[in-house]
Amino acid sequence: HGPLSQLIKVDKKYITAVETALGNTAQNIVTDTPEDAKTAIKYLKQNNLGRATFLPISTIKAKNINNSSAQSYDGYIGTADSLCSCSDIYKPIISSVLSSTVVVAVKMGKGCSHRFRIVTLGGDIIQAGGAMTGGSIAKSIGSLSRANEIENLAAEILKVEKIIETSSSKIKTLSVETNDLM
Repeated sequence: HGPLSQLIKVDKKYITAVETALGNTAQNIVTDTPEDAKTAIKYLKQNNLGRATFLPISTIKAKNINNSSAQSYDGYIGTADSLCSCSDIYKPIISSVLSSTVVVAVKMGKGCSHRFRIVTLGGDIIQAGGAMTGGSIAKSIGSLSRANEIENLAAEILKVEKIIETSSSKIKTLSVETNDLM
């Protein structure tokens, strides 16, 4: 199937939060079965190619997290898994990885119970235990950002191709008119 980050789509306004929530998990590789994962691990070992984490579809189960208390906080947007779209086959994996992370518009202030991992739209993190991570983030650093950028560039290319086509047509018409005048 491939890396987790290539199997999901995220609205542009949530990309930083979801990329932050995924962290290194974005590069985990989805396989059909544990046997497929074992075969891949064996191959990595035999060829001294490093390590990877595999997520077998047949064994990863969705988490049932009760986040109703998180919904009362200012700026609550949703759980990170609810902000992702993917094929139904991957939904249990997305839930397993992201359902315990709550995305908020701004950092939660005092009164946060620290029962959930929290990620802001800007990419700041408050861990369930209260540890905080934040600072500046380079734009378009993750694979979700790159995928979104590629999609936007593809749309831009289509627009430019249409402009070129229209311009070429106008040039031909003007060329014919110029020849007729001579």
